[in-house]
Amino acid sequence: MVGVAFPPELAIEASLKEGAVYFLVNHSYESQNFHYYIVLNCCPETDQEIVMVNATSKIEKGLERIKYRNLPHDTFVVVEPIEYCELRVSTGFDCNSPTLRTKTELIELLKNNELETKQDCPVVLLNKLRNAIILSPMVEQRVINMVKK
Repeated sequence: MVGVAFPPELAIEASLKEGAVYFLVNHSYESQNFHYYIVLNCCPETDQEIVMVNATSKIEKGLERIKYRNLPHDTFVVVEPIEYCELRVSTGFDCNSPTLRTKTELIELLKNNELETKQDCPVVLLNKLRNAIILSPMVEQRVINMVKK
């Protein structure tokens, strides 16, 4: 129905699945701009923490950081707009430092109008991001376990 608002708890429960994409504000960043985050958990509905990677348009800077830290090149995934329709420009995902959130945090962001749901990410892209997380020597094993199929 048009114009019917769902309670934030219900909206998050309904949208939270592997490959879900949220456009949200991360208060730990200087910039209070919205950023794309992709859910990588295999079972985010039941996991206590939600594993997400965020998008950046600063690809060169991200690749330099990967090289400087001597991390595997494949842990930084570059995505073209043709691969995911929500993107307008080439975008990078640094899979060496995933963001962990709880459902409660996502609900609060939605309540504060700091989170929007977007079209789910394609399975091919989801698998690329998961593989990058698994390759990273920086990611804790418990996090890797949440994204492994």
